[in-house]
Amino acid sequence: MFNPEYWPHAGLSISVGHMRLCWATDDMLATLAEVAAQGEQPPQEHPFHSEWSLSSPEDRALWVLQQQWKHRGNVTHGVLNFQLAVLYKDEPVGLQIARSVDWPVTRIAETGAWLGHQYQRRGWGTQMRALICELLFQGFDAQEVHSAAFVDNPGALGVSRKLGFFPNGSTWADRAGERVEVQRYRLPREKWAQRRLEAFPAPVRMEGVAAVRERWGL
Repeated sequence: MFNPEYWPHAGLSISVGHMRLCWATDDMLATLAEVAAQGEQPPQEHPFHSEWSLSSPEDRALWVLQQQWKHRGNVTHGVLNFQLAVLYKDEPVGLQIARSVDWPVTRIAETGAWLGHQYQRRGWGTQMRALICELLFQGFDAQEVHSAAFVDNPGALGVSRKLGFFPNGSTWADRAGERVEVQRYRLPREKWAQRRLEAFPAPVRMEGVAAVRERWGL
């Protein structure tokens, strides 16, 4: 565990009930690599832009590790880049992401996530998204949170609608050589203020926010 005094992200977390989002330690990353090796979705589904989720178990595990090592090195002043492990009863089950390169000016972040296949369809994807929204809005003064998903990904689209995201247009993307439509969503600050209390079954606890904001100018 890194000293939060030198690496403030190490002390950042938000939790409710049995679920917690926090900076991924090396031990957590090792477990997440194993989760990724087991798969993130059924073979017939393809929710991601890249083909990493369709590769071999070994390559999926390696991709998770390399991506997280890369993002650790990309944390810099004024850039919001949260790659948070999702823990359920202290067991790593997925990853919740929020990013923005223009954060100090726009206060808009884009979210993304993945959850191990064996942990899906339990409502955890909704809880993960709700927690990152709460962290961004209440902890870091976001004005909007954005999300996007392929139109044939009903799970991710359903999470957006359930939490009050508005449709925000669509675009097209290359998915493994196929042209596929992407639906965009946006959640304004005032809408989250109306929805946040019904999004959580218990009180939410945030830690380490002030240190991250001060160190990185967020």
